[in-house]
Amino acid sequence: MGFRGGLFTSDGWKELLSGAGLKNIEARVYKADSVSNKRDDLIDLLRVAPRFLLMYIKNPAFRRFIKETFNIPKNLVEYIGYGIYIGRK
Repeated sequence: MGFRGGLFTSDGWKELLSGAGLKNIEARVYKADSVSNKRDDLIDLLRVAPRFLLMYIKNPAFRRFIKETFNIPKNLVEYIGYGIYIGRK
């Protein structure tokens, strides 16, 4: 779940698939509905937070991993969603 390689836009995914040899690539892109699962998201966060904090406190390698991996871009909201991509080999 890191952002080391950057985040792909729809065009970035198309270029990646084209570079893999696919032709006639078509895409449908959808924005994620951020309202629908707020309760479930909070429950998941509360389940994970204690273990995350414990690992962060006790494990220097985990702290380095978090620092290096989670360089979250300021415009992250623009990337939240999903796409369906098809192409021919």
